[in-house]
Amino acid sequence: MKLKRAFLILTAAVILFSAAACGNNGLRKIYSAAEETLLEQKENCVGSVGGEWRIIGLARSEKLTEEAADEYLKNAAEYIENIGKDRIDDVKSTENSRLILGVSAAGGDPLNIGGRNLVAGLSDMSYIEGQGINGAVWALIAFDCKKFDIPQCAEEEETVTREKLVSCILQAQSEDGGFGLIKDSSDVDLTAMALQALAPYKKEGEVETAIERALLYLSKIQLKDGEYESYGTANSESCSQVAVALLSMGIDIEKDERFIKNGKNVIDALSGFAVEKGFCHQKEKLVYDAMATEQAYYAITAYYRFKENKAPLYDFT
Repeated sequence: MKLKRAFLILTAAVILFSAAACGNNGLRKIYSAAEETLLEQKENCVGSVGGEWRIIGLARSEKLTEEAADEYLKNAAEYIENIGKDRIDDVKSTENSRLILGVSAAGGDPLNIGGRNLVAGLSDMSYIEGQGINGAVWALIAFDCKKFDIPQCAEEEETVTREKLVSCILQAQSEDGGFGLIKDSSDVDLTAMALQALAPYKKEGEVETAIERALLYLSKIQLKDGEYESYGTANSESCSQVAVALLSMGIDIEKDERFIKNGKNVIDALSGFAVEKGFCHQKEKLVYDAMATEQAYYAITAYYRFKENKAPLYDFT
């Protein structure tokens, strides 16, 4: 009887050890599968899916080859040259911001690509605010990724400053501490993105207060298994954005109890969306999703960079 009890205890210990080991190895396996899929893509092109976010993830994980980077920069230059102006889109300033991040991550110069200056395309505050908080968030992240100087605006435009962009974001904060496209209608993704933009300014008084309120909001709305939902659906992209936000703030998501629910943190939750070659959008539909995979990949990249004491995801300096 004692021998049987000892065997059961030993077996339980082995199972527990294997489960613990599987935690780290399991994440690496999931991450590697997504990475393989992203590397298999034949074209290194411009685009909101299959374009800049893929390039950023691979560049920050140090898996972007010189050949792939050169091809992307060549394609980006041709794309911008065909547009024929510094401002990529007449309405969406985020097009410039995304390209600034992609070109910078690939080792290019957004101040001079395709004969254009992408940073100069963000010279008008009213243009940026045309997309509300979303425009301000990504313009600020783009300016700060390599500490670009703010461009001089045309005579009829409104001068852009980092202070104005920060103020625009802070003014959009809801009573519950979150952020949304419409004030007092908070959205987890926009809250996370706002925190990513505000991270370099987290020691400033007014910003610090806003950040603490936003972090409290994210802690309160986190689901019982560590997941996050948007518009009533738990999804991988929301988990990815929150993970990047917390890591940008220097928060250890494995230790900070505010963001651990029933022993699960947001990276644990994100792992639950893994499918054969990447990630799905929601568990009700376990099918590969390109956008979900790109975001999950760069979120896990941000996690490993944090663990290795490397610069945050969007700090290219």
